[in-house]
Amino acid sequence: MEMRFEQEYENLKEVDDRVLDIHRICMYQDEKIDAAEPLHVGCHWHEWVEILNVCEGEITVHANESTFHVGKGQCIVIGSSSLHAIDCPTGYRHVQCLHIPAGYLLEHHCLDYLEKQTFMIKNMPAFLENLTIIAASMYQTEVTASLDYEIHLLKLVALLVEENKKGRIIESKIAYGSTFQQILSYIHVNYHEDLTLNGISKHFGYSPQHVALLFRTYLKQTFLGYLNELRVNKAKYMLSRTDERIIDIAFGCGYPNEHALIRNFKKITGYTPLAYRKEAKKIKS
Repeated sequence: MEMRFEQEYENLKEVDDRVLDIHRICMYQDEKIDAAEPLHVGCHWHEWVEILNVCEGEITVHANESTFHVGKGQCIVIGSSSLHAIDCPTGYRHVQCLHIPAGYLLEHHCLDYLEKQTFMIKNMPAFLENLTIIAASMYQTEVTASLDYEIHLLKLVALLVEENKKGRIIESKIAYGSTFQQILSYIHVNYHEDLTLNGISKHFGYSPQHVALLFRTYLKQTFLGYLNELRVNKAKYMLSRTDERIIDIAFGCGYPNEHALIRNFKKITGYTPLAYRKEAKKIKS
């Protein structure tokens, strides 16, 4: 029986540095950027396993009540359903990111080893050998390349499981409620809609006070603060990589008008959307 995993990526769009392989199993991103300002990816989770290989620069990953500083030549694995946030400083960074769907790991009976866990890769030579072949062959249709891709993807997964079995993991210290994870997932899928604390609470059958408490307890911020941070991060991505009008980006990020986007964008980043776009274009050129 052939299993397909398109549904795990159904809300993702392919861009110049982020593509799905022809078999629609994994997603790979090779990001090279000279950042003029720090990047903060707010606390979130997803079902796929996220592998971040830092070729140049550095990043900081916050997961499972631990902080991981990942520098040049290091790699971190963020397990399925792990609540995490990522910080990237200013300056040049080159980060390779591979997403492996939970469905693929489940099919090969190893999801339990890579769920709700975060760890650094120790055997970097073996890891890089497999990742290099995966990245080179995931877009090719030739039979030999296709076989190379599938073989080395399985080898990479086996390496992750082996590193786990050696006890190099940091297991989750907090049992994040499945309800709160569902709330975060719902927000990430529907951030472009008219979301409110009352509406979210009603959707999940809780009082607004209870949902507000979950955000304060787990994320140390308000629901609205989290939502605006997420929307602004989405807007930053669109501003730097598309030529869409500000008003269209505002609507696409869930704001009722461009003034709401401008107000929240400047409050969080210190820039207006237009100024941010100009700076991003300067860096690219």
